[in-house]
Amino acid sequence: MLARRVSDPRLAGVTITAVEVSVDLEHAKVFYSVLTDEAAEIQAVQAGLERARGFLRHGLAEALDLRLVPDLTFQLDRSLAEGQRIEALIRSLHQTDNGREGA
Repeated sequence: MLARRVSDPRLAGVTITAVEVSVDLEHAKVFYSVLTDEAAEIQAVQAGLERARGFLRHGLAEALDLRLVPDLTFQLDRSLAEGQRIEALIRSLHQTDNGREGA
């Protein structure tokens, strides 16, 4: 729904990574990732998601035929960026170790 029906350009590179729904279905925490680390762009995405909240809830109500539609909160998922950072550190350690062996 986010990719096909929301036309906000700020949300073009957003990926939903997980959703945690409370037991009573009143709240849903939607985790998302973006392809940037720039704070201004991340804030723009967050603002776009906040603006689309009502539209998304309405779409969920129609698609899922629920009596109660959860209130959506959006939270940046930093796990992908953190994984890439750790991978880069490991790669640099391997390069350093390989350089020592040749010396």
